[in-house]
Amino acid sequence: MTPNILSIAGSDPSGGADIQADIKAISADGGYAMAAIAALTVQNTQGVRGFETVSPAMVGDQIAAIRDDIRIDAVKIGMLGTAGIVAAVAEALGGFAAPIVFDPVMVAKGGDRLLAPEAVAALRERLLPMAAVITPNLPEAADLLGRAPAQDMDAMADEATRLRALGPAAVLIKGGHLGGARHATRNTHGTGCTLSSALACHLGHGRPPPAPRPIRRDRGRRSARCRPRPRSHPSLPFSRRSDAMTFTETVLAETADLCAEIRAMPFNRALCDGTLSGEAFRHYIIQDAHYLEGFARALALAATRAPDADGVRQLAQSAAGAIAVERQLHEHYLGLYGVSTAVFASTPPTPVCEHYVSFLVATAATRGVAEAMAALLPCFWVYRDVGRAIHAAARADNPYRAWIDTYAGEEFDAAVEAACALADRLAESTGAAERKRMHAAFARSTLLEWMFWDSAWNLRAWPDPVAGPAARAD
Repeated sequence: MTPNILSIAGSDPSGGADIQADIKAISADGGYAMAAIAALTVQNTQGVRGFETVSPAMVGDQIAAIRDDIRIDAVKIGMLGTAGIVAAVAEALGGFAAPIVFDPVMVAKGGDRLLAPEAVAALRERLLPMAAVITPNLPEAADLLGRAPAQDMDAMADEATRLRALGPAAVLIKGGHLGGARHATRNTHGTGCTLSSALACHLGHGRPPPAPRPIRRDRGRRSARCRPRPRSHPSLPFSRRSDAMTFTETVLAETADLCAEIRAMPFNRALCDGTLSGEAFRHYIIQDAHYLEGFARALALAATRAPDADGVRQLAQSAAGAIAVERQLHEHYLGLYGVSTAVFASTPPTPVCEHYVSFLVATAATRGVAEAMAALLPCFWVYRDVGRAIHAAARADNPYRAWIDTYAGEEFDAAVEAACALADRLAESTGAAERKRMHAAFARSTLLEWMFWDSAWNLRAWPDPVAGPAARAD
């Protein structure tokens, strides 16, 4: 499935930056580019000579028209210009569950001011908390924090930490203004726009977000490295890694379209905007409690077959963690919806839940530990993926906030990263045949995740065995 990526930004008549650069980068990465114009600029490769903004109402209407008709898998936000447009964009994206990459265009590389000073607070308060990633340059990072620009790597790292505290899920500061060793090229016009839109397309494909990495101090590089993999295109400022992709990177790329579908499912959209019916969530939480019991059993079985003590410890801890979640989060909601122990015990797992659990337990009990870990991994990955997407857009008073915060939180994130690392380590020691089975197990569990959400939305249950064929068909 081709991801649909919406860019909200200004227009560059020279074609090298802004919306024009975004469309090229998104297209190069296999996405379908859409655009909402926020400003018209007068610029070329030498600098910005002037600009005029579009009315906030028109910007909001452009976004609304697209949302009413076309699925949006990710958004890139660039130049907005005024506080009114910032507010209009925030309102138009209300309840949006897909990832948002925000390039807070405030000051161009040449020093040209592209955002009204009074709009800075609006950016901080309205858009930063909605973002999956923000990509400011050094002057913009300083402007957002109300301080002088960083002059060295340590100050740059401190600014990234402070910006992260303002709400975005991740921060990538571009450090070209620090000077030092640079790539030998004059073709730097629009590189920030290209980076942020390529990153939005990367996330829209359902690929994993860039992992946090220490700022590199060697070879004069001036920004944290991230891992989008656009198709070969001369205008893109990064290239494919020369080393082979890990198992998790490979299977996540293979299932990217399905993961994007899961994020956009009706259940998850309603969960994000708080309109999910109590009946649907009650159905879901009962089945998820059944599932987590089986998931913990499968983890415990896999632990007995782990190749070393570290693997045993990690899988056993994950099993204990699954039980803890079941007892805390689920008991909270089961109690809230009046589901007593007796009601829970008398409500059987749905066909999808029973099949998913049976598949995990059977794989953990009868197949190799690497294949078992591959089957278990989508539960970690998909829940974090959905949790992060919803957390970025959900209101503070969302009735399902406890669920959202659990799966978007740092503790669960650490568990997911550990699970991915273990799967990669196990995959490295497997042969081609077993690795092929790992890929199949991961893909099957990811499909079962989709089926689980679909079952909850449609309130699916076992048909009555004593009912007639017509009743069972209903």
